[in-house]
Amino acid sequence: MRLASPLLALAAIAPAYAQLAVTSVTRLPAPDSFADPEFTVPYPGGGALACYADAATDDGAGSVRIVRVDESGVVLWQRNDPIATREGRLDSLRVTPGGSILLNTQNNSEAALEGVLHSIDSDGVLEWSTWPSSVAGGPFVGHVAGFSPSGDIYVIGYTQGDVTFSALLIDASTGDELWRVDRPGVSDMLVPQSILGSSTGSDLFAAYDDGTAYTAIRIDPSGQVVYERSGLGFPYNVGFTGINNGIRTALATADGEFVIGISLIFATGPAPPFQSYLTRLDASGATRWIESTSTASEIAGAVLMDGSDIVVGYRRNGGLLRRIDADGANVWQSTGPPGVRRVDRLTRGPDGSTTVTFLTGPGPGSGNGRQIACYDASGSVRGTLQLESTSSVATSFVFDAAPSVADDRGSSWVTYVSAEPSGASSIARDVAVARVVLDQADESTVCVQSTPNSTGAPGRLTALGSPVADRNDLTLVGEDLPTGQTVLFLAARQGGFTPNPGGSAGDLCLGVPLARYAEDLRTSDSDGRAVLLLDLAATPEGAGTTPVLTGETWFWQAWHREPSGGSHLTSAVSVTFD
Repeated sequence: MRLASPLLALAAIAPAYAQLAVTSVTRLPAPDSFADPEFTVPYPGGGALACYADAATDDGAGSVRIVRVDESGVVLWQRNDPIATREGRLDSLRVTPGGSILLNTQNNSEAALEGVLHSIDSDGVLEWSTWPSSVAGGPFVGHVAGFSPSGDIYVIGYTQGDVTFSALLIDASTGDELWRVDRPGVSDMLVPQSILGSSTGSDLFAAYDDGTAYTAIRIDPSGQVVYERSGLGFPYNVGFTGINNGIRTALATADGEFVIGISLIFATGPAPPFQSYLTRLDASGATRWIESTSTASEIAGAVLMDGSDIVVGYRRNGGLLRRIDADGANVWQSTGPPGVRRVDRLTRGPDGSTTVTFLTGPGPGSGNGRQIACYDASGSVRGTLQLESTSSVATSFVFDAAPSVADDRGSSWVTYVSAEPSGASSIARDVAVARVVLDQADESTVCVQSTPNSTGAPGRLTALGSPVADRNDLTLVGEDLPTGQTVLFLAARQGGFTPNPGGSAGDLCLGVPLARYAEDLRTSDSDGRAVLLLDLAATPEGAGTTPVLTGETWFWQAWHREPSGGSHLTSAVSVTFD
């Protein structure tokens, strides 16, 4: 298989049966000097939400962009909302069980500004906005921690000043507060470092800094406290308080256990020593096990796998990864691919895998490259992908990336920012969202056009995704097309050869009968690409549709208009389905 996008270069992989590839790259509105991709979330039923902050200024003015794309990367709608935080950062983006989009636009307690929780419908229209009231006179700073069995919203956070921890249930339809649990006398630290929560779809689990130790609390959907544990066996601040101390992971399992991880810095300096600690509580809050890592490390995050195992990533030790079972034993341990510096983010991938984003190479400030790797359930690397800049500025590079969990088809999405160096910092130049697939399709090029289109190159077609018909995960990518032109994808059960069909330039390499995806017309983008995610269960045939079945071979090609009139065709490909 060939990598379809010229923007993304494929690294060496093992084993050789798979690779990571990109089916679409969608450029988003250009940011000002600051851009921070915070979240990428698959949207139920197809497509994704890309969310990033931009245009932050010293006085706290900024905006947050939410962009909804369909499964082929086409922008369906976008919102640009003002935010009032010191750094213009966001805290949580979730999709409720009812399909509404929840955005919390404040997480920085140093800003001393209250946040806002927005509920947005599937068309991007605001349904309601609210924020929990303070119980101690100061602003409330917090985030969404999950959902109750009825689909209502768990929120956890702090009131500043006379600091109070609060857990609340918010009505998902109206934004009204249904109940709250308050605990006084907690630490006034930055919220992302001092409080995290999780929900299994029933109870709320939260871990927070109570000012003297780390505390775990479990609350049922009626607001009753199931247990509360103050002091989890971790050291506390060890004589030095800084923003690198704090809770890095808090995951509730399906059977009601709770995994908590913290990282502590022991001193100041250019290379301060870190240590990470993990504990697992059973359903009653009793400690099952507690451990510290054997080498100096800092937890980057963790994901819960099928069953009760977790995969933990670290910001030290060459991108250290560990899979740990319910008893605290290592299932496997690995470092990142060659050239990576540390783990940046982790998400759940398809088929029990873990998708990890690593920092790579030197760069000013946060201006480091990003590489994505997919690890299977046994810890073997299934594929890697180095993100490359989408900016036209020659010196630009990728300096931040936000990957998603796997979508319904088993693919992931990623939003990333390209920037150019500017002294010790960087200037954002471009934002993009892309769909990353684990590509195993054994495609064959049926024919290559002998004559170029108006770009000066022949148009090309590539099929990316899975050759398993039941997976329904195959995408057609047309490249080297004239920009802004209509593209029609074609299909057939057999190959053929017709020169200059209907007066079009080029050769039609499909046989008859010819199927046309007339209801899925595309327009080539500014990079000369057009993308169609196929629905293999409903392939056009005659006046209706037909499913693609195991053992069948199908052929595809794309027809496109030319800017000066006339039309041309791309190369053609075939795929035999397992």
